[in-house]
Amino acid sequence: MATNHEILGRNEVDDLEAILAITNSDVDEVQHLVQSNGDAIFTWDYDRSRPALGKLYERAKKSQWNAQTDLPWDTDVDQEHVVLNNALANNMTFGSELDTKGTPFEKWGDAEWLAFGVQSQNWTLSQFLHGEQGALICTAKVVETVPWIDAKYYAATQVMDEARHVEVFAKYLDEKLSGHYPINAHLRLLLGREHLDDAVDRLGGVGGVQGAEHEVTGVGRLQRETNRLEVAHFADEDDVRVLAERAAQGRGERLRV
Repeated sequence: MATNHEILGRNEVDDLEAILAITNSDVDEVQHLVQSNGDAIFTWDYDRSRPALGKLYERAKKSQWNAQTDLPWDTDVDQEHVVLNNALANNMTFGSELDTKGTPFEKWGDAEWLAFGVQSQNWTLSQFLHGEQGALICTAKVVETVPWIDAKYYAATQVMDEARHVEVFAKYLDEKLSGHYPINAHLRLLLGREHLDDAVDRLGGVGGVQGAEHEVTGVGRLQRETNRLEVAHFADEDDVRVLAERAAQGRGERLRV
């Protein structure tokens, strides 16, 4: 099992000085390479010998949806309204709960805090976007490394699920909000410091990836409730389906790398 230093670059998880020392020096980077040493397994046995996985594959095929046509992209999104509603839902008022004396924020009024809320929303959803691509890459790796054809078929449907999630968050940020931010330095460290095969193993294969994604879409659901554009609705359905399928499997076939 990987150590904290191997994963995070520091021995103590809560080392604030080490956390703040991490910066993203490649904010304009378009492509990022991560070494992968895992073997890709071919199988010439096309016998459908895993009926449980076959059922999951059929169910997954029937649950596919189209991100371009199944979401109401013509819905108007008032991002400032979303920020205000989120603040009200959490019983927050801009800046009043913070001690800003002696800081640049001391002179901020509602307009500045609202602008900050908009950009904070963009930044947070941008990290979800980058994390979704991490899930996309990891699930693709699962297809390569599982040995049975039924497992490859089923894992491939999860690759498609994650591709849609990336597509939806990217379109939402760039066309309905005000653009996306580069990947956060700490998330980039998590996705890029170690070998890809180690990352997949640490995430626990498909189940770990989908569990993390389910938490992400919970935030997306709040977004949906406040602006009526159901960006996360179908993505959430994907993840709920996968989690339910794995629960139904119990101790049966597993897609762990």
